[in-house]
Order: sequence, then C-alpha cells, then structure tokens
Amino acid sequence: MSEVNFKVITPSGILFNQNVSKLTIRTLEGYITVLPKHFPLTTSIIPSICDFNVDDKNIRAFTGSGILKVGEKDIKLVVSSFNFKDDIDIERARKALERANGYLASQDPNIDKERAKNAKIRAEARIALWEGK
Repeated sequence: MSEVNFKVITPSGILFNQNVSKLTIRTLEGYITVLPKHFPLTTSIIPSICDFNVDDKNIRAFTGSGILKVGEKDIKLVVSSFNFKDDIDIERARKALERANGYLASQDPNIDKERAKNAKIRAEARIALWEGK
C-alpha cells in the first residue's frame, strides 16, 4: 500500500509524524480526502475531527484551525491544536460548550459572538471525538 509522510505541527511542536495511507479532513470548502500522490495544494482547516490511516488502522483526532499543505512527498498540517481522544479533558470541553452557548445567548453587546461561535465549534468537535461520534 502506498503511503505519504503526515506531520502535524502546533505551537507546542510536532505532535504527529508518521506515514499514512489516507487523510480525511475538513477545510473551509468541506471535507477532503488526501491520498498518496495527491496533487499539491494549500488550504485552510477549520476545527473538526480528522481521520487518517496508519498501518491499516483508522485514527481519529481533533484539529483546531490552521493550514493544510499537501506536497509531492508529504502532508503538513499546521494547526492551533491537535488532540487524540485520550488527550481530551471531557469536563473542560463540556464547560467550554456551556460557556460558549451562554455567550451566544447573551444580549450583551460587548460579547464577541464570532469568538463564542468558534469556541462552540471546537468544544462540540472535541466532545464528539471523545464520545466516538
């Protein structure tokens, strides 16, 4: 089976660096699947769950916002955060969702609704990954 190197880079450093046979991830335009020998591209990533295959095993992870760069020989994902299920603090994610929903429901004109909306998206994706959805 053909593979390509997949490297995930966050502000904390390189969190993943292995060969994969497939990557499915959400871009601004929707989900895309990248296979070895995919055409080169650079696109924006939004917070969601990505799926990738390592040694015929499907792995899922949360990805924050960032950039996906597909090269001729590698895939680089530069994101604000990257978490496997075991890395997620589910109580913290649930509290973040509750807080975001409160901000979104607020009539306070000083609340940054866009920031609250993004926090909600991140929390929902982490919760979905943790719950196996």
